[in-house]
Amino acid sequence: DYRPDVMSCSWPFLAGFFDAEGYIKIPATSSSVCLEISQVNRSILDIICSFLHDKGLPQWRIIAGSRSWHSLQCANTATSQKTLDQLLSAGLAVKRREAELAMTLNPANHMLVREKLSQFSGNQSKHLRLDAVGVQRSVQIKHLRSRLSYANRTGKSGLARSLHEQIATEEEAHATERLMSKVAAVRADIRHLISRS
Repeated sequence: DYRPDVMSCSWPFLAGFFDAEGYIKIPATSSSVCLEISQVNRSILDIICSFLHDKGLPQWRIIAGSRSWHSLQCANTATSQKTLDQLLSAGLAVKRREAELAMTLNPANHMLVREKLSQFSGNQSKHLRLDAVGVQRSVQIKHLRSRLSYANRTGKSGLARSLHEQIATEEEAHATERLMSKVAAVRADIRHLISRS
């Protein structure tokens, strides 16, 4: 990695950097705001991470990726929103709408905000995102896996077998519904393109 001899970080610098390299995510299964900055050069992320920690935001962490890619991430909603507030004040431009939207997140509007954020994020992964039914099923599968883990730890083999079968059934239904939802979305896109031609 190139290691700059002298490089200082500031909120205006970070606002511009986040506009170019940052990502705002609202997970399907939790009402939380996650931020990520990806970069080939690890040393730049180290400088930004130190700056954020100095500003009282210690929940930011560098996740080591492959030899050619690294990521600076924050999965704490309060810290993510404090960071976004500072970036907005410092001139965040390209991702301003996404940041302002993420600042409004609460448990009651989770799915609505997530869907609006996906619209701002472009079409690259729109056919891969979970719809509301898919999110609920994903949460249910996660809950069943947690129960299975507990059953295994406590030696409840009968319950564990039952939960294992239930999880397999739910995962199969989940995969089928995701495929059907993706096909329906692609068909809708095709009809929209035909109507415009």
